[in-house]
Amino acid sequence: DRKSIVLFLMVLAGIFLGLFTLKDVQSTFGSSQFLTLVGFAIISMGAEHTKFAKRVAYTFLKKWGKTPTLIILALGVATAVISAFVSNTVAALIVAGIAASILKEMGEKPGESALGKSAMMVLPIFAMLGGSVLMSGANMNLLGIGALETATDGAYTISYARWALIGLPTCIILIIPIWWIYVKITKADKIKTNVDLSSVTAKLEELGPWSAQETRWVITCVLTVGLLISGVLKVQVAALLGAVIAMFPVIGSVNAQKAMKELPYQLLFMVGLGGLIGDILTNCGIGSYAVSGMFSWASGMPVIIFMMIIALIYTFFNTIFPNAAAGLIVAYIALLAPMVMGMGLNPAFVLTPVCFLSSNHHAMGMNVSSVITYDYGYWKMKDCVLPGIITEVVITVVYVLLCYILFPLTGMSMTI
Repeated sequence: DRKSIVLFLMVLAGIFLGLFTLKDVQSTFGSSQFLTLVGFAIISMGAEHTKFAKRVAYTFLKKWGKTPTLIILALGVATAVISAFVSNTVAALIVAGIAASILKEMGEKPGESALGKSAMMVLPIFAMLGGSVLMSGANMNLLGIGALETATDGAYTISYARWALIGLPTCIILIIPIWWIYVKITKADKIKTNVDLSSVTAKLEELGPWSAQETRWVITCVLTVGLLISGVLKVQVAALLGAVIAMFPVIGSVNAQKAMKELPYQLLFMVGLGGLIGDILTNCGIGSYAVSGMFSWASGMPVIIFMMIIALIYTFFNTIFPNAAAGLIVAYIALLAPMVMGMGLNPAFVLTPVCFLSSNHHAMGMNVSSVITYDYGYWKMKDCVLPGIITEVVITVVYVLLCYILFPLTGMSMTI
């Protein structure tokens, strides 16, 4: 399509203009983050190609959906769980469809229902939180880490285990506060509608018993995550091994031909271009020049305050330009990493919160996951601004605090 053609032309233009060489392109598109993304993308398809995702959503609804507000919580938690293993967009798409059918059965009308408004607006936020639990949970996570590695010539990165150490507790800590914020602002807590879960039970029965294909996919995920957390294999090797197992005849759960057709090639090109852009910004010295003036005041500032400020600045720009997130994360880290190292600080320590926040852009209601739920008609763009801004700030603060507190416990030094 047109986007793919534009991406090809950008690569060719960069070569002809001398911004990078063909060797640079080959190196970037064979980088660890590029290969890792390919592997994780294939593994995540198992949730789409099996009944796993729907089974998770309906199970949470059956267990927790006793009241209207608990239905919102159940849908949100289900989205977070699914999003830990598939892309944020796919998780929002699956659960939004289930939410829409339940709301229709309850007689909730689009444009009039506080329950529908709250449920549909909160799903993208829970998708973002779930996608940040594991490094493999969202493509933007890998893009951010790749930008960090590129900006530091591979000297600094963050391990899969350290990422999970921050991502999992952050998700758990924020589930109830975010649910409460949306329920209160939309006044969904005032709803007294009776809840009939018979349709949910019927949907679960339609899915049938747990299948062998689902079991194989779960085993593949557990094996891959185990290898990643243990550090037995490099991240890209573990991801590609998991992808091979997922597609392997008999023991796999993903059709290889379908997997090759469904790979997010546009995003893969963005990862490759991100690495090239990061190289340009780092090597030409524009990063050091730009931040020397913008952040000259940071010298001598307490590290926690500095981390909080740069994270909040990033969240602001990420909110204003939600559909430029891929380019923004690459440029921001490429610009800041030289200065952070110049201050004698560990860029992995200081900039990892920014990597976590790469998908934290829902206040404007224009990111892909939000647009998916918007199309059901339960909320308007203006509805998501206030709760969106509040939750974005809360999410930013929590990520920074947990990185600052927990990283030293893993042996990561704040300084270089």
